Amino acid sequence: MTTTCQRRNTRQRQVVLEELMAECSHPTAGELYRRVRERLPRISLGTVYRNLEILQESGQAVRLAGCSGQEARYDGRPEPHLHFHCAGCENITDLETVFPLMDDLLGSTLENHEIDGYHVILRGTCRNCRSGA
Repeated sequence: MTTTCQRRNTRQRQVVLEELMAECSHPTAGELYRRVRERLPRISLGTVYRNLEILQESGQAVRLAGCSGQEARYDGRPEPHLHFHCAGCENITDLETVFPLMDDLLGSTLENHEIDGYHVILRGTCRNCRSGA
């Protein structure tokens, strides 16, 4: 019999999640830490990292690795969607475009792997960098 460890929702975790969900820029842990400290001045960077890990495990956040340099970015929008990473300004934005093929994969198997979600990162140059803004 397998038991699932239930974690209580702490005030710190709630603030980390609220700030992550309010931030559309897909912040790094350090950027999120600076925002959270405005509300919880005594919180440590380690506590932010631990809570981000718990939020990922519970499916409330997504870690986007390999987007910009070596530091991971985080997304407070865990449902399947596409991202765009600009090679010029390094911004990461959510794309609202839906690709039916991707959604059709949900609940199916692909090469004997069961698909229950996706996070796709498209790379290129954003409209602001293309126009020189």
